[in-house]
Amino acid sequence: MRRNRESFFSLPALVLMGALIALALYLLFPRQAVFENPEYLETPDALSIAYLEVLLRSDSDNVPLRLSLARALSTTGQLERADQVLAPLMAQQTVPEEAFEFYLELQAQRLFAIPEGPRREARKDQLFADAQALVRQSYEPERILELLRPASSWLSQPRYLTLLQGVEDRMTSPGQRLQLAREIARLEEAEGRPGMAAATLRPYIDTVRPEARDEFIDNIIRLELAGGNPKAALALFKQKLPDTRMSEPAQTEGIRLARLAGSATDEATWIRQRADRHPDNTEFQRELLAFQLAAGNLKAALNTIRRLQKTPDRLTREDRQTIAQVLEWNGLPQEALPVWVSLYQQTGSAQAFQRSVDLARGLFQWDTLRMLLTEGARQERLQPEGYITLADALVGSGRFNDAREWLTEGRSRFPRSDTLRERLLTLLVNLRDFPAAIELLENEPRLSDADRIQLASLYWRTRQPERALALLNFEPQDRQLAETVQIMRMDLANSLGRTDILKRDYESLLARSDSELTPNLKERLLNLAALFEDYPRALSLSEHLFLETGEPRFLAAIAEYQLALGQWQELEQTLERWQTDVPTARNNPRYWSLRALIHQRNDEVLAANDAYRAAWELAPDDENLMISWAWLQLANAEQFADTLPALLARIGDTPSPAAYPVLAYGYSALGQPRRALNWFRQGMDTRSDDIEWLLATARLLDQTGAPGTATDLRQKAAKRLQEDPSTRSSRSSRFAVYSEEGLLKLAWQTLATFPRSGEVDDPDQRGLRETLAYFASNQGDTLVAEALLPAPDGRNAAVRQRIGQTLRSAPENREQQTGRYVRQLDRLNSPMTAEQQRVTMQDTVNLHQTFNRAIQVGSRWQNLGNFTVQRSGITGQFSEDEFRWKLSASTLKASDSGRLISTPGRSSETSFEVDRRSGNSAWSLSVSQLPRYQQDDLAISAAFDQQWSDRIAFGAGYHFQERTPDSAEAWWLTRRDRAYASASYTPFSRLNLNAQLEQLTVNSLENDQLADGYGLDLNATYTIFRNDPAWIISAGYRNQQLSLAETLPSSTLAALDQPLETASLLTEEYERIGVGTRWFHGSPHALYRSTPSPRAFLGLDAGYVLSTSTAEIGVEVGLGWRVLGDDELALSGRWSSEGLDGNGRTEFNLTYTIYPGR
Repeated sequence: MRRNRESFFSLPALVLMGALIALALYLLFPRQAVFENPEYLETPDALSIAYLEVLLRSDSDNVPLRLSLARALSTTGQLERADQVLAPLMAQQTVPEEAFEFYLELQAQRLFAIPEGPRREARKDQLFADAQALVRQSYEPERILELLRPASSWLSQPRYLTLLQGVEDRMTSPGQRLQLAREIARLEEAEGRPGMAAATLRPYIDTVRPEARDEFIDNIIRLELAGGNPKAALALFKQKLPDTRMSEPAQTEGIRLARLAGSATDEATWIRQRADRHPDNTEFQRELLAFQLAAGNLKAALNTIRRLQKTPDRLTREDRQTIAQVLEWNGLPQEALPVWVSLYQQTGSAQAFQRSVDLARGLFQWDTLRMLLTEGARQERLQPEGYITLADALVGSGRFNDAREWLTEGRSRFPRSDTLRERLLTLLVNLRDFPAAIELLENEPRLSDADRIQLASLYWRTRQPERALALLNFEPQDRQLAETVQIMRMDLANSLGRTDILKRDYESLLARSDSELTPNLKERLLNLAALFEDYPRALSLSEHLFLETGEPRFLAAIAEYQLALGQWQELEQTLERWQTDVPTARNNPRYWSLRALIHQRNDEVLAANDAYRAAWELAPDDENLMISWAWLQLANAEQFADTLPALLARIGDTPSPAAYPVLAYGYSALGQPRRALNWFRQGMDTRSDDIEWLLATARLLDQTGAPGTATDLRQKAAKRLQEDPSTRSSRSSRFAVYSEEGLLKLAWQTLATFPRSGEVDDPDQRGLRETLAYFASNQGDTLVAEALLPAPDGRNAAVRQRIGQTLRSAPENREQQTGRYVRQLDRLNSPMTAEQQRVTMQDTVNLHQTFNRAIQVGSRWQNLGNFTVQRSGITGQFSEDEFRWKLSASTLKASDSGRLISTPGRSSETSFEVDRRSGNSAWSLSVSQLPRYQQDDLAISAAFDQQWSDRIAFGAGYHFQERTPDSAEAWWLTRRDRAYASASYTPFSRLNLNAQLEQLTVNSLENDQLADGYGLDLNATYTIFRNDPAWIISAGYRNQQLSLAETLPSSTLAALDQPLETASLLTEEYERIGVGTRWFHGSPHALYRSTPSPRAFLGLDAGYVLSTSTAEIGVEVGLGWRVLGDDELALSGRWSSEGLDGNGRTEFNLTYTIYPGR
């Protein structure tokens, strides 16, 4: 059988294979519709893109296929090719929505791929143009907005807003328009145009659904506020809520809007409504109260605070303060005061404190006021103003010291408070505690110009003009202060006699223009011109000021300076003008005094006297006027013998130094030398350089029985005469003065300088020899007197006879002297010649001095360190011209034994002292019997002092067996020998420098030497005021160095209750520096009449003991006064914190002194 050949592929197999191939191709190569699906290729590859390109070329109008290819290219980053693929679509009149959407996405990708720069900006412009083309498409408005929304991220807001506004007209439904309006408004707000955003939204209020309308209106209100249109916002709010019964949040919002819109009516209505509805809400009442106060509605505010007072627990400090203020403003201070007090006590408010104080003071509630101030001060809650108020309250009640203490405390708490310092300074000045005020200003680290002026004023008021003047050496920037400084400086310089400063200020004022000078400075310039005797300028200034002001006083000044310039005719014309232009000129005492001067110049004595009397009747207390009048009568003493004494007595009631000359010469002319001498002595402080004053005083001293003092004054006058330029070259003038005043040695020396033609026959020399012979005979120098006269001849026989009688006359005995005194008493009231008056006066003075005596009894308690010694006794003093004797006797009683084995018994002490002062030297000698411990000693001392010149003096002395002041035991158990030499120097009258060097030896009572060494004292004393009262300050240095024996002798130890070293009795080393001050008026306890009663002194000193490094202070005070007649009762005391032994020292004196025969 024939086999058929097998077929490799059968028909079914072929069919099956074809089906499988078709399926594979279908799977591998999708249909074109697949590629048209844009979501088909999420991650396209090159093959897919190529296939799509093939498809697109075969079907170029296939929009989906073109979009798929463009997306595939975009996804693979081929943006340019994607753009080219879409270009045909975008060129069509109507672009498919999907194409436009993808095109915009593609352009955005291209934009973000370009870096910043011009290309990026150009791409943005192209995108904006594409977006504008989108708006022109006929898409649905919502679709256009949806497509435009991504553009907001890459377009500027203005451009994006422009696009949206282009779509707005195409919106047809209200919802679409509202949505677009919101978007536009959002963009406008983002651009910073909230007002336009509000305007955009406002037309759509009615379009919004009712449930969303409030939120929509709130948004518009917000935009209106942001756009600065609060009134529109308020209108919207009122449109939103027209009902007056609004909720609390709505009212709060309305109040806020009304306040922003400035609608006070709406604000007030809503605030009032809210407060009325919630009377317990403190915040609402507080806001209502603030609004009422701002509107000035105090009555309504009073009602509101009544509500607030019902909730005191919720009130703040400001609430309480406002309540108190409203109560005050409504005239209810009684209710306001407790509120202020409570507020102050709880908060410490300065305003509450001030108002509490003011109301308490105004309502006379003194207890409340004192409680407030005291409590605030004690709790240290006071501010500077509080301390000032407290001080004012205390001052008002007279408690000045308390006020000072509180101000001082406040100053310590607030050291930088200028107001406290000023108030304390004012109080100190008002209390006249100028030293404390000065200390307050001096402690300031920096002083203002006004403070420096105040400090200078205080220096001046405390009699420290030099410091005040030094402090004013500056020029303030402020013109008014500068003027004050200059005026004060001129016043100080004038009082100190600092003509250099006055001259400088005078030249400074002259250099200024007239416009720079105030009226006060012009007057000062006038006064300075008068001071420097620039009378022509002073006259010119007076005339200028009179023309400027028309004041009569400048017319008077014109007359004064015409008088100074000797322009008598012009002066008479000025007086006539004065009388004519000023009706009251005849009521001016100076007018009459100038008239008197004119009459006096014309020798019209009676007319001048009448003119002075008319001036005196107008000014009975004018001392200068009375002085001028007295000089007129003194020049015609016989003519006015009846009125001159009364005039001098009137001047002498309270005279100034300017009155001393007329009083002295006036009483001298009236034959009252004692009263004249009193005024000469008082004038010595200011006229000690006046030669005529010194000589006139010396003459009166001769008449009143003090030739020694008179000689000293003549010597002083002679020295001034040699220094005076006007007499230095005039030998004749000096010789005449020397001869007249009995300065024979100087007269002889002066005469020796004259040219001589013959020694014996020269009449001047012959007269001088006779004068010297008389002087020698009066001194008992017979040989000298006879040798001075030439050989006897007819010319000098009478002279020899008179000198012989003087030399050989027997002295008066007591009987003859008594008879002469009786005869003088018999003719005391009879007329006497000038010589008889002089002799009577001399005898009276001699009698007075011969029987001059002072007797003093008293007690003295002296603390020596460990115990006190009481000394009671009597002292008598007698003096005659240059000699003085003093005798004293007293008993001593110790209060305790101290370290002695027993208390020293009562003992007696006597002493006798004599001294003599002659010319510029003085010596003294004293002998004393001093009680020691269980024995007595004789103590002797001698001293000599010599005034070598006006400024330099030396002294030396020796004290044998005096007491040792180191300790109480040494005072009884040792004796000290002391030799010293001293020197003093007086640079000027107020300052004295003194030094004293001592050699010390201390022995026991058995003459065993216990110590030897030296002592040094350096002292400086400055006199600030010489009297009424006198005031001195001093500084001193004391150094005592002793070499002590190692042990005390057995005799000394036997007197002690315990063994002691030598250093326990004596001070081995003592070094101290210190300062002190002393005020005094006279000298209590003195054996002479120093000043009229009462007499007193006060001394303060402080020092630092270098040897022990301790501070030391001392106080002394004393007072003496007249009791019955010519007597004095005096007491004084002194306390020192440390003596030589380190213990304090106390001393008390009580004396009674009488001056019999005075």
